Amino acid sequence: MSRSADPAPLTVPPTTRDQLRSARRRLTLAAVCGVAAVAVLSVSADLGDVHGHSLQQKLFAILGATAFLVLSVVGVRACADGLASLVGIAGGVSSVGAVRIVVGITGYTIVVFACLGLLGVPVQRLLVGGAVAGVILGIAAQQTLGNVFAGIVLLLARPFTLGERVRVRAGSLGGVFEGVVTAMNLVYVTIETDEGRVNVPNATLLAVGIGPAPRADGPAAATSAPVE
Repeated sequence: MSRSADPAPLTVPPTTRDQLRSARRRLTLAAVCGVAAVAVLSVSADLGDVHGHSLQQKLFAILGATAFLVLSVVGVRACADGLASLVGIAGGVSSVGAVRIVVGITGYTIVVFACLGLLGVPVQRLLVGGAVAGVILGIAAQQTLGNVFAGIVLLLARPFTLGERVRVRAGSLGGVFEGVVTAMNLVYVTIETDEGRVNVPNATLLAVGIGPAPRADGPAAATSAPVE
């Protein structure tokens, strides 16, 4: 009796391997810069005081804040690029921009407040003012922000992929329609239907039923075929 052949090992395309190496290098750089930035932050907070009486304390505070800013910016940028590359390998090009934006905004916000703390700026007042401004902007841009967060959820949940033909069930969109997903960003999902291109807001698409459209030669056609 012949022995069954072993399955061929999975191979990774050279382009994907290069992307993985690049992502690892960027994440390693981000980790090194992060550790160095935390060390500079600790030393500057202990030895530096921008409002101190001695020149040495002021120099420690200013130089520490400058070094922390440079290391943090390099680390945040490397982290955003590395994570975006990893997500792009798994989820497609459409998710790269969203990951880079979210990581960048979060990281730079933390860096700014940490630098202000090193320079002796009263962060409490800025937080109160930022909270008031955030509430005003949130009310004014409620619909846009809703689409942005819905787009992030869609990118993480991945109920569909680019190039997939889907069926959407939504009363607000006129019932049921089918089409091919051609693009996706932080505001809209572009679906190419038989009647033309449709840009569906992310928040609307997150709240409706969506799934793969049945093929003409799918299970229904297979069951209707005669059995010999």
